[in-house]
Amino acid sequence: MNAYDYYTELYLAKVGGEERQFAISIAECAEIFYCSARNAKLIIHKLENLSWIQWRSGRGRGNKSQIHFLKELDTFVKERINALVSRQQLDQALAFLQAHTLPQMLTNQCWARVKKEFGYQTNQNKQKEQDILRIPINRQLTTLDPARAAITTESHLSRQIFDCLVNYKVDSDTFVPHLAHYWEYALDRTEWRFYLRKGVYFHSGHELTARDVVFTVQRIADPVNHLPCHWYFDTLLKVRQLHRYVVALTFSKPTPALLYFSSLNLAILASDTGYHPKQMIGTGPFKIVHSSNQLLLLARFADYFRERALLDRIELYVAPKLVGAKKCMTYRKFRRITLHMQSALKKRAAAT
Repeated sequence: MNAYDYYTELYLAKVGGEERQFAISIAECAEIFYCSARNAKLIIHKLENLSWIQWRSGRGRGNKSQIHFLKELDTFVKERINALVSRQQLDQALAFLQAHTLPQMLTNQCWARVKKEFGYQTNQNKQKEQDILRIPINRQLTTLDPARAAITTESHLSRQIFDCLVNYKVDSDTFVPHLAHYWEYALDRTEWRFYLRKGVYFHSGHELTARDVVFTVQRIADPVNHLPCHWYFDTLLKVRQLHRYVVALTFSKPTPALLYFSSLNLAILASDTGYHPKQMIGTGPFKIVHSSNQLLLLARFADYFRERALLDRIELYVAPKLVGAKKCMTYRKFRRITLHMQSALKKRAAAT
């Protein structure tokens, strides 16, 4: 909590009408602030220095102090929200609104102000125009690990950060090259080889090689990691690097579904970093610039090996109250829009 939170909670606890001057004890303040009496005194002193309150200590044992709130709550909260929004600190604005039980009318007005910042936005940043999509989601994300992601939102997001060896086209029921530009297999489907594109880079600047594919396959195949898709490689005998850009997989039984597996959870991780919730590095069109329980910021990866992403930034905020708001961009709408944009790009490319 900061000074704005303390003032708001103190105001809400004491003020019930137009009167803004009350008797209060340090013990009461400590209970409102959820802290010790010593820290409560420090907070009161800070609010005084900010000229938000006037405090007159009670004289004698048992006599309460007098507090006068100098800032009316409606104006105070709106100024706080407007300041955070103008600085593009929407995560802090959302955290403030979700932390305090404000009067209903004030709550509605503040949420309406914040909602305007969501959806498609165009910002000028250092003389460069940026296309930004801000989306509220109704819960914290579980995992973006491509080997674990199973929920639609997480799976779709994971595909913006990581890439698979091949992609599956639903409309034609075919597999198309992606990180691998070519593949071949033995007649009995027990031996497979994938040939990787050259010049594909991870967000860290590390070039994708067969070593990264070997690392990713071994990570999934190792039962110690307890990955849900471990069964993909139940019959894997070995995976090895034949060349910097060639990887071979050998199975004890025919594995005709390997291409299908390779288009799902087998997104390639960097062998030098692996996967960590605080360090998610892939080769996808977007890279993570910030990740927390309440906010995920994705920025366009300038060195992506395929076509440039249409958006410069994607920002996802945990804001359940906005998800149900009419005309507000939701993740489901975002997914539908991005799929439409991808389809339009492919049709445009085919026509040229």
